[in-house]
Amino acid sequence: PVRDAISKGYGVCTLCYNDIAVDSREYYSEGLISLFDDSDFRALSAWAFAMMRCVDYLESCDTVDASKIVFAGHSRLGKAATWAAAVDTRACLLISNCSGSAGSSMTRGNQGENLEDVTTFFPYWLSPQYAEYAGRENDLPVDQNLLLACMADRYLCVGNAENDGSADPY
Repeated sequence: PVRDAISKGYGVCTLCYNDIAVDSREYYSEGLISLFDDSDFRALSAWAFAMMRCVDYLESCDTVDASKIVFAGHSRLGKAATWAAAVDTRACLLISNCSGSAGSSMTRGNQGENLEDVTTFFPYWLSPQYAEYAGRENDLPVDQNLLLACMADRYLCVGNAENDGSADPY
């Protein structure tokens, strides 16, 4: 709702994730990722990285209050926003909506999209090492609660639709 946000005095900066890394198994590495020599730098990392570079620009704008930057995203971009906000403390708020596995949903005991699903259908989203835990999620040394805890002392809003089983509404 960009027009609603602007009419209330908010500024909106957005990007098209396909301009950063195409959401495609065949072509994801042809964009921004091709500039890096790192096999772990996958689509979700590229999308989060691009969000942080947008903040770099916004900080240079005299008309932007950089103390009120919000990372927000839905589904795959909810995952990317979660990762960006966890590592970029310039974000005062994270709004992650229906981000599911590798986003705000717990991996251990997840009721929705699981690690095997996300790494099988979208292997180009995440580091190959993450896929090694498919079917043995309880062996993961960390879980998403620790990622969300990286937002400590900042605001966090996580929404998962009641009928969106992939997002783990529980």
